[in-house]
This record gives sequence, structure tokens and C-alpha cells, in this order.
Amino acid sequence: MLLQRSKRLFLGITILFYIVYLTVLLKNIQPLREYTDLFELGGIFLSFPIFAVAIVHLPKAFRLVWLGFALTALFSFSGEGLWSYFYHVQGFEPESPSLCDVFYLLCYFPCISALLYFLKIDKRINFTHVSLDLLISFIASAGIISIFFVEPVLSNQKASFLALLIQVSFPVLDLILLFECLILFFNSTSSEFYKPSIFLIIIGFMIIFFADQCNLLEVLYDLNITSYLELLWPIAYILLAFSGLLFCEELTKQSSLKVTKFQERLVEVIRLLTPYLLTFSVLIFICINYNLYNLVYAWAMLLLIILSVRQIFVLIRNKQLNKELHALNVKIRHDAEVDFLTQLYNRRYINSIAEELESAKKDKDPLGIFIIDVDFFKQINDAYGHQTGDQVLQKVASIIRGVMGENAICGRYGGDEFIIFLPKATLSLVRDLGKRLLDAIHADKKLKEFKVTLSIGGSAWDSVTEDLRIHNLMKLADAALYQAKETGRDTLVVLASDGDVEQPAHELL
Repeated sequence: MLLQRSKRLFLGITILFYIVYLTVLLKNIQPLREYTDLFELGGIFLSFPIFAVAIVHLPKAFRLVWLGFALTALFSFSGEGLWSYFYHVQGFEPESPSLCDVFYLLCYFPCISALLYFLKIDKRINFTHVSLDLLISFIASAGIISIFFVEPVLSNQKASFLALLIQVSFPVLDLILLFECLILFFNSTSSEFYKPSIFLIIIGFMIIFFADQCNLLEVLYDLNITSYLELLWPIAYILLAFSGLLFCEELTKQSSLKVTKFQERLVEVIRLLTPYLLTFSVLIFICINYNLYNLVYAWAMLLLIILSVRQIFVLIRNKQLNKELHALNVKIRHDAEVDFLTQLYNRRYINSIAEELESAKKDKDPLGIFIIDVDFFKQINDAYGHQTGDQVLQKVASIIRGVMGENAICGRYGGDEFIIFLPKATLSLVRDLGKRLLDAIHADKKLKEFKVTLSIGGSAWDSVTEDLRIHNLMKLADAALYQAKETGRDTLVVLASDGDVEQPAHELL
């Protein structure tokens, strides 16, 4: 509730702030127009309380991430504050290198480290399977930045070595930040990408990247866009702060985001086109810059474009085929493991899972089991027909799933017999679930109409049991089922064992 109220409060203040900011810019209100840098400071300052609320509510593992983002905003605020002091109080604009540049450079290190840490703990980094699309996009971006920003900076022979080093550091550090954003973009599934927190992180850092490049253009070519750039950095930091609030909500809700087919396809298309668009941007610049306008280069470029378009369609088709193949494999696996009538696991799968459950004994975890028979099921088939018998089995299976819960492994063992494994279930829990199942069967109107009852045999092993194996546990449950039938059916018998399967202690319910 506090997160919701904080989010609404901060969102309202932010919208009001930027309405005032844009009004000053667009209406060219004097003398406020001369103090847009103070608006930038106000916008960055506005992100601090949002960061504070997010960091307090985040789990410990993720606090360092948004603390790093907050430090980035703090260094930016310090650098811009110094610049405003020199400009408005001292009456001059600081030239590079200056103390302001130190703070501007310091901005990169906490945000690069924080994003790298986020990629690590969120398990999005896998350098053994680096996407070629990611590498191509990064190399093309590096080429564009080198051509448009690094070369012009290095060609300035009037600047000192320290000034050149500082100015070149900005695009180099931006490239590192861009590489991390590309990892986050290419290594996120569609549902992860559309999570508001991830989306805002990507957008926030892309705004910072874009603003930094535009600022370098302003320094190099004096484009007179500073007042508009000052709008961008606060937006980026506020978005990063809000991403922390949204990340808190996503962790508490633990709900999967539903992504439409259009949204999923849109992300795939953007990922597919990104390396091609960046690569062709470099090629087009080379052609223009070196006056490559003759027929040979045009012919080669045309062939390259056609080949790339063909490759895009091939990739799209391959992705579609992979989806169809995955869906077919899922269906084949489902048909191989699930009983078509009851939609519970079939005997083949139950036998295979029984071997895996042996590890529960090695880990000293308890394990419960039920073996269940529908009483006098043959008489139901004879009296009402096999179609009604099938409906009874389906209804019983549905009730079993509902009572046993998601962790239970429920299967149809054959005919009217069902088997259920209950990982980490003690004997008392087995007894309780068996009672609930009988009550649920008795309460169902449709089953009552056909006088359907169950005989249930149950058992469990616990941490003190030494030699009991899964097939012996199944024998014990089967013996309990036999006793349930012998005592009049429509009942539950639970057998406990201290390791002696031949002479188990038991309780009749």
C-alpha cells in the first residue's frame, strides 16, 4: 500500500514539474529561460526520494543495484550543481578539463557496476552463448560512435591532452553502458522485456546514452540544444528510480506478465532488425563520406541489401518453424506422459518418476503415497455404460487434483486405479489429505448420483526410515488399500512403517 501511494505521489509531482519545465522552454519565458540548468538540478533531486523508497523496500540482493543508480544521479547532480555555481555565481562557464568533468565521469562507474551486478544476479549474462546479433549491434554502434564522436574529438589539435582524454572517455564509457543494455535487451524474454521495471531500465539508460551523444555534438558543433538536453538526464534518473518501485511490486506479486502475440512479435522484429539497421548505417555513412556514388558500389550495396532482406525472411521463417517444432514436442511429450481420459499422468510416467523420487529418501525428506480404487467400478460400467464410467473417472481425477494440490504427482495407474506421490508429506498430512478426498467425493452431487465411493490406501516414509525404498513404499500403500477393501470399502487406511515392511504398524480410520 505504501509503495502504491508513494508511486502515485511521485508520479504526480514529476508530471507537474515537467509541465512547468516544458512551459518555460516552449513559451520562452524570461528570465526563467536562462536558468534551465536549475530545472535540471530540480529534476535530478526529485529522483532521490523515489530511489530512497525503492531501496528501503527492495530485497537485500537488489538494493546495491538501485543504490548504484542513485549514486549515478548524485554524481550528476554534483557535477551540474558545480557547473551552475560557476556559471551563475562566478560568472563564467567552466571549460574542460574542470572539476565538473570529474563528477560527470564518476557518473558512469556506479551505473555500469550496478547494471553489471543486476545482469549477474538476475542470471542474464552467459558469455558462452553470446548472441551474434548482440555482437554485430555493438560493433556497428562502436563504429558509428567512433566516426561521429571520437574522430572529431581527436582531430581538435587546440585541446590539451587531458581535455582530449576526458572527452574521449565519455563515448568509450557510453559504449560499455550500451553493451550492458544490449545484453539486457537481447537476453530478456518477451515477458521479461515487457515487465515495467526492465522496460524502464532499458529506456532510462538509452536516454542517458542519447543525451550524452547529443551533448558531445553540442560541444563539437555548437548546435544550441543545451536547454533541451537538460530535460533528458532528469527523466532518465526518474525512470530508473521508478523502475525500483515497480521491481518491488513485481517481486511481491509474483505473477507472470501476459504478453500478446503482437507484443512478442514486435520484440522479435526489433531484435532481428537492430543489427542490420546499425550495420547499414555504417555502410551508408562510408559511401557518403568517401563519395562512393559510382555504379559498382551501388550495385554491391543493392546486392547486400537484397541478401540481408532474404536473410531476415529466412530467420523469421526459422523462428516460426522452431516455435511449431517446440509446440509439437510439447504435445508429443504430453501425449507420452499423460492419460488422455483423466489428464493425469499415465503409468509409464509414474514408473519413471518413482525412480527419481528415490532421491527424496537420500535427502531425508518425507514422502507420502496414495493408491486409490473406485469401488465396484465394473458395476457402474455395466449399469450405466462405459461412457458414464469414463465421466466418473474424469470427475474423480478432477477432485483428486483439486484436493492434493499443485505439488502432488497424480496418475492413473490403470483402469479405475489411481496413484499419488506427495513429496515432503508426512504421515499426518497423508492422513489429513485422505480424509479430505473422501469428504470431497461424498460431497459431489454427480458422483453421489452413481453411488461412487473410493477405497484409499496411504503411507509415508520419514527421516528416520533407513531402508524403505519406493517400490516397498508402494507395496505398503497397496497393503493399506487391500485392508480398506477388506473392511467394507469407502474408507481410508494409512500404514506407517519403521523400516520393517513385513510387519508394519498401522492405523485404521
